[in-house]
Amino acid sequence: MGMLIFAGLGYALEKDEPDTMFYTLPQTLYWAIITMTSTGYGDIAPKTAGGKLVASLCAICGVLCITLPIPIIVANFNRYYEKSIIEQAINQQRSNSNNHWDETKRSIREARYRLSVPSEAQDSKQTHTHQNGFPPKSDTQTTLVPMAYLEKEEMSLELISP
Repeated sequence: MGMLIFAGLGYALEKDEPDTMFYTLPQTLYWAIITMTSTGYGDIAPKTAGGKLVASLCAICGVLCITLPIPIIVANFNRYYEKSIIEQAINQQRSNSNNHWDETKRSIREARYRLSVPSEAQDSKQTHTHQNGFPPKSDTQTTLVPMAYLEKEEMSLELISP
């Protein structure tokens, strides 16, 4: 939009000059595009003071149009980058806690298996054992017994008195 405005102003101010380079509006639009993008080939230049003022404003507006969005883009990029770093840290913590929980479940399963199936070596060494492989307890002692059922893969132990 700015290019059209500056091209129209430049053409209106320079078209009646004797040795002008602004012959047509498309050629002046080309000049406005080259000036606003700070390329400035130098093949087309205004001759009058009014044309030079329009050219200066065109160049300043071009620099502002290019440089003003850059901080916004950088700020959004930094926000996205920080968000991705935080998400990676959260995912790492989740995987670590899941690994610890998997280890705990596996060790509980192994302990239950060892309690439910006593080895022959333990049977030969211990003459007085219960079904779960532990020696008999007195009536006043409390023992931890694994529960025989699992709900939603949760492990739990129940306190009971023999």
